[in-house]
Amino acid sequence: MRVLVLAVVIVVVFSIVSQMLTNAPPKVQVKECFLASDTVQAGGQTSISIDLQSNDAQNAHSIRTELSSHYLVRFSIGLQELQKNGTIWYYQETLESKAEHKNLLNVRPTLDSGISRITYRINVVVYMDNSQIFTKNLDLVVQLP
Repeated sequence: MRVLVLAVVIVVVFSIVSQMLTNAPPKVQVKECFLASDTVQAGGQTSISIDLQSNDAQNAHSIRTELSSHYLVRFSIGLQELQKNGTIWYYQETLESKAEHKNLLNVRPTLDSGISRITYRINVVVYMDNSQIFTKNLDLVVQLP
């Protein structure tokens, strides 16, 4: 009888511990990612807000955010354009343990001549310590004034 009770206790404890581990929040998560406005005039500007949260109480993490879109869409932080590798715009930062950080990226789209309105797809990908943790597609309508 004691062996049976001990076995049941071990199974219950194992079940509780494994459930706690599988429901643990990710070390870093993207809380929000959105366009301030999904419609902009050609030559104008809107922004992408990306809110990060570290749930790791002990370690800082390397974050790399990559953006890609049509060649007529440019990205910057303030007046400084993001670095570019081929068709990928990116920036890197360190997210300290238990920190929250809000990034505001400027988006400046233009139009080819003869086009009065178009929708550009912007792909946002976030990596933590070289592992992808988030991806989202945003649609931006660009039109003549």
